Amino acid sequence: MISYPLDLPASPGFVSANISFEPVVSETISPFTRESQTVAHQGAVWLATLTLPPLTRQQAAEWQAFFMKLKGKTGTFRLGDTLARNPRGNVSGTPVVSGGGQTGEELVTRGWTVST
Repeated sequence: MISYPLDLPASPGFVSANISFEPVVSETISPFTRESQTVAHQGAVWLATLTLPPLTRQQAAEWQAFFMKLKGKTGTFRLGDTLARNPRGNVSGTPVVSGGGQTGEELVTRGWTVST
């Protein structure tokens, strides 16, 4: 039994990664006045273009198995920003998420040291 989300194969790492965020926005343009109206809808997608180095036969087999386990759009996997492994700035205190079930564009936290 496969359990989702999957973890990426351990190696090799990506040689390049381009990760972007695309909100769902619709636009209507009047054919007469060329005025536009935009509406921001709920939802968004993360897009990633990732490049692997040349693979050995064994490494290629591990990646093929990973993709087959996803079963197309059925499965999910974890992917973090490989360039953002460490926090920016000084981090102190004991930060935690403040309340479960949060939705939207903000994450409420608490426990940070004041003025850091």
